[in-house]
Amino acid sequence: MQRRRKNLEKPVFENPREPFIDRLLVADPSQWPKADSTKCFILKAVNIVGSAMFGSDWRGNELSVLNWPIEPNVAYDSYQKNLTRYREDRAEFAKFHGLTSMTSNEINAHVQSYYEHISRLVELKWLQGEQIAWETNQAATVRLEGVASCLAQKCRDGDISGFYRMKDGGRLNPMVPEDWNVEDIVSKFLAHGGYQRWFNDSPPAQQLPVFIFFDKSEIEATAAMLQHNVISKSATDLSHVSPLSKSDAISISKKTPGRKKGDGSMAAADKPLLAEMRELIDSGKAFSPNGAAKLVGHKAVGGGCFDSKADRLAKRYRASELK
Repeated sequence: MQRRRKNLEKPVFENPREPFIDRLLVADPSQWPKADSTKCFILKAVNIVGSAMFGSDWRGNELSVLNWPIEPNVAYDSYQKNLTRYREDRAEFAKFHGLTSMTSNEINAHVQSYYEHISRLVELKWLQGEQIAWETNQAATVRLEGVASCLAQKCRDGDISGFYRMKDGGRLNPMVPEDWNVEDIVSKFLAHGGYQRWFNDSPPAQQLPVFIFFDKSEIEATAAMLQHNVISKSATDLSHVSPLSKSDAISISKKTPGRKKGDGSMAAADKPLLAEMRELIDSGKAFSPNGAAKLVGHKAVGGGCFDSKADRLAKRYRASELK
């Protein structure tokens, strides 16, 4: 009985989180796959290009980001609502946790232990720490995805040459631009420093693990270009905004008369963040208002979850571009 109760006291609103990239691979660069000195392993290339794109904002923790899908504050609020419902309906609580064989008093004790556990975590500011860690992880994930997207596009355009090597060693073979025509670059190519490549030369066709390398001189040239790629744009130029973003911004400008857009209580506090978003987009560190908003969202004031703050900043940025 005691063992079951101990399990229930575990914070069930704590989200499962998994590393995007193999931790053993990230932990010791000296163990990274080897090739001749003219080539660069993909994870090393990510760090080189990331440092060029983001400067001091590239923290070095990007390769260790976690797949952490649910914001702690949102998960906690949902858990509290469920717990309130359970207090009102103990039978539902017992059924959900497989405790139907317990007496009413035992079930009441379990529900009470949940509340006590929540109170302890709040007092210890556990949730606050979780939220900060989640927002830090989100920002690092956005930076990693930005670098991965940049590298993939360069490979599609033929600006960077990719190579694959069998996991057990051997020669490097050229990849073709079409190999990079996938959407989830991080999971496909970064998770294990390579991917599962189809080999159809001799039947039966099979997938085998390979590592990815780039031409080192092309990676260095890309990094040098990104470091000096500060683009000057006029305030009315929407060429760097996606078509969907343009239509959103235009629709905002056509709203019916009322309080002037941007005159809300958060407008003054958001203004410096909009300027920071502008710099991120102009320097190529972010590719859209949504991406830039996620990079600065943790600095936004006001209520609401991280995503709602990022959405607010992105919408306000698009509207400001039309002024």
